[in-house]
Amino acid sequence: MAAPPRRPWKVLAAFCGASAVQAGGLGPVQELADIAEIRVHALRNPSLQELTRAVQTQQPSLLYLSSGLQVVDTNSGIDNISLRPLEFKDTKDKSKAVDPQEVVAALDDAGLDTLLIDAKLPENSAEKLRAASARNVVFWSSTQPAAAVAVAVASRAFFAALREPSVTAAEAFHLATQALRIQCLGERKGKAQPPVLPQLLSSDSAECPDNSTIPEPGPMQVEEGRLLDTSRGMAAAVPGWVALRLLAPAADVRLLLAASPTAVDSSRLGYLGEAMRAVLVVEVRAARLTCTAAPDRVPPYLPPGSEAVRCSCRSASGAPFSVILGGPAEVVRETAVVEHAVRHLLVADALAFSVAMPPPAVPAPLARSSEAVAGGAPVIDVLASTSLWAAGLLKTLAQDKGYRALVALGVGAIGGVAVAGWTPDDGTFAQNVAEAHFAPVRRPPLVPLTLPAQGQPYGPAMHAAFNAPQRPFVPLAAPEEAGVDVAPEQQFADFAVKPGDEPQPLLPKTEEPPARDELEGDGGTASPAQHDGAADEGDDAAAAAASSGAADASPPPDVPSSSSAPESRRPPLQQCSEAQFLADLRAFLSAKRGKQLDAATFPDAVLNGIQLDLWALYREVAVRGGFEGSSIPWKGQVFPRMRNYTPVNNMTGVGNALKRHYQAWLLDYEKAHPDDVVGEVCAGCALGDDNGNDWISCDECSTWMHFNCDERGKTGELGAFEDFDESRPFVCSGCHLSSKRQKTE
Repeated sequence: MAAPPRRPWKVLAAFCGASAVQAGGLGPVQELADIAEIRVHALRNPSLQELTRAVQTQQPSLLYLSSGLQVVDTNSGIDNISLRPLEFKDTKDKSKAVDPQEVVAALDDAGLDTLLIDAKLPENSAEKLRAASARNVVFWSSTQPAAAVAVAVASRAFFAALREPSVTAAEAFHLATQALRIQCLGERKGKAQPPVLPQLLSSDSAECPDNSTIPEPGPMQVEEGRLLDTSRGMAAAVPGWVALRLLAPAADVRLLLAASPTAVDSSRLGYLGEAMRAVLVVEVRAARLTCTAAPDRVPPYLPPGSEAVRCSCRSASGAPFSVILGGPAEVVRETAVVEHAVRHLLVADALAFSVAMPPPAVPAPLARSSEAVAGGAPVIDVLASTSLWAAGLLKTLAQDKGYRALVALGVGAIGGVAVAGWTPDDGTFAQNVAEAHFAPVRRPPLVPLTLPAQGQPYGPAMHAAFNAPQRPFVPLAAPEEAGVDVAPEQQFADFAVKPGDEPQPLLPKTEEPPARDELEGDGGTASPAQHDGAADEGDDAAAAAASSGAADASPPPDVPSSSSAPESRRPPLQQCSEAQFLADLRAFLSAKRGKQLDAATFPDAVLNGIQLDLWALYREVAVRGGFEGSSIPWKGQVFPRMRNYTPVNNMTGVGNALKRHYQAWLLDYEKAHPDDVVGEVCAGCALGDDNGNDWISCDECSTWMHFNCDERGKTGELGAFEDFDESRPFVCSGCHLSSKRQKTE
């Protein structure tokens, strides 16, 4: 379901009881107060009758009730008291707790979109409030006391997310919970201790937005006024739709995160990656195409009959950026089609944003601080992997003082650009939050900081855009959420801060901007090829030289990719060992990329914190008819058979991650070895895909069959096909009967 377009919020904030002492302030609602399109009305210590009259008069779409949320005392630190119950003024002008049922009655038929309650509230009362007055209710359960600092973090992030009009309450809630996990994740006995989280009652899912939230295109006008009927989907309306691809060079970008060094753990960085993916998706899912133009150079690896077009766009917040789109010539010339395709491809690529955990051999970065970064709060280095366009867009957003989502997440700088939205009060708040959840951090001495020069061009770096490593092609179908991959170990060696090192500037010194034909905007550092086998050694060198900005970089050697693969010397796949397979694959990719891959680090890709298991991934896809064969249950049946699988992990979008890795490492190899692919035949009907694509493998005998060809599947005894994943094994009828006989005997 696409996210509906939203009108500007009308906010009524009621500071009840103890919270009314915040005279003159709006608490977390202050995040919305400077936006002209948003109307904010505040009540201080109202009675229930005054609240009811204000709701009827103001007709707000969002009602905020606070009853006891304590302000951070910048002189004495955090007062970690829990929330009070809802309190309202009585006839004697004294605040007292009221029965939640009275609040339900007072707000009956209020017609609210969202009700946010920063007070203790029984869950059954919250459910009644949703039924009576609001589509979405965010509240803190009275059964789990929440510290005031945690409430402050979540509420600030919630309202910061709502500054973008297209963000729904459920999406703002998702960002708020991620901010809370990033900044307030504690530790007990060496294990991560999650904070108490608010709860959401809503028909919308509180999860990272994806392609399903892209606005529906509706009828499109193309070719001399002809209308496209998109009711059956874009693939049916536009021949060649699935051949469109985003030419997105990979990039590594450093983030400065306002946190203690002890915050560098896999759980917290995973939450940061999830939040940054949500930020990017919100910005690009409704991106506007402002103009198109032919690129400076034609990509050498486009299929015959394809063209490339440079698309200049603006994000939801108005930030300009540009990307290159490739595809059939007749498709990329249609502006309306290109705009919708760019949205889908950008969202899919944004979901591949990941934050890397430093390897055990690399010391954790030391906290540093500067008045020019994160309001003076201590910050630590974090490495993220994304695409150049995404790195450039984030750096553009960072320069906007009105963009507060990054501040709410604790991000102080992106790729050498300080997040301009930070204030000294934000820095003090971040410092106090860190000290409330970690051992007190001695504020390190301030270091000199040179900010980037004003007036540098916005937008992502497009240097070496056609020669830098490309992320794998993502078909324009209904994609899954992208998975979380971390960078190889060598990417951390240059920024690990060791005790005794000389202080380094938090942000790099400004250099003269390169010429337009070399760089269209600084977007990050091009990453070594771990996404696509199409780039050769010369391409990697060109990308590295361009991204580093080295003035004395020599021209890259001209090393073309090999047009023919070496002869395979391994046994048939059924008789092949893992070592034989990996050696053969490494030789194949080395020849194709024109450079020797190091056996010690091959493959230099990580999934779920473990080196990618290419052997199991290839076998499981090959026995299912290959990558372009039948529908493959990536998450439910392929992933559990890989060494990367763990019963408990923080990954999202495992299926999409596996598809990307397969395209980057194995797809060309599969096409060169067609005998490896097993044409599937169902053990029940002896037919293939013609009789269905509900393939499932028996966990006892590894026999493949259609789910509905099992008699129990036809009768409904087994339940639905979608119910079977790594947590529920499937046993075919034959093995089931055999097991029953053995038990009888």
